[in-house]
Amino acid sequence: MTGLRGSLLADGNLGVQPARRDLVQNPGDPELIDAVEAHIAQHVAPVDRVFHEIVSPDLHIDVHHVRPNHDRRFRTLVTSGMSERPMSTGEEAAEFRFAELAILLEPNWTMEHSKFGDENVYWPVRLLKTVARFPFECGTWVGMGHSIAAANPPEPMAPATELSSAILLPPLSLGEGFSRMPRGDGAMTYFWTILPLYTEELALKLEKGTDALMDALDVAGVDDIVRQTRPRAGARRRFLGLF
Repeated sequence: MTGLRGSLLADGNLGVQPARRDLVQNPGDPELIDAVEAHIAQHVAPVDRVFHEIVSPDLHIDVHHVRPNHDRRFRTLVTSGMSERPMSTGEEAAEFRFAELAILLEPNWTMEHSKFGDENVYWPVRLLKTVARFPFECGTWVGMGHSIAAANPPEPMAPATELSSAILLPPLSLGEGFSRMPRGDGAMTYFWTILPLYTEELALKLEKGTDALMDALDVAGVDDIVRQTRPRAGARRRFLGLF
């Protein structure tokens, strides 16, 4: 079994089991989809296309695609639908109960729908959708610094990469304005960037914490744009000057 076809494990917690999904088809919330698309257009660039979910037995998770441009030389994928429901954060983190996810890809990454049968192409989309559903299947939440693996031990996301897990970070390359979207109920929806990790990088984070991982990523020259292969983190410095 490769990568995200398996159950997700958050921060090494093997005691969380996915709950049974709803049997009622969810067509999605048009107002939420439009709000996310407008937010992307305001803070990043107009959406080029939306990969609409055909079958949604629980949350309806669409993926919005923004082409590379002069200011941002990477592809941007953003979910809509995760924030349709609040996550089970508890009172201490209630501010972060609504979330959506983004992932940034190299500009030459193929985003043709006809190529999505190739797992080497599709796995970032699968990662977005799987992480978006994880909190609701497991009665938990995800946010800044939370790490996720697809199996224990972690397995590669796809045949062309050895990246096997991920961490959630602020959307640094998309600008501070993108990180939060006001909701009609007065709360905020937070946007988090998914950065895939190698197995040893996940181990470093679990053993020494997020700051140690960020230092090591910065020393290795790793930014928040996903590449099938990249240097492996293993030393210390400051990640993007912020951690």
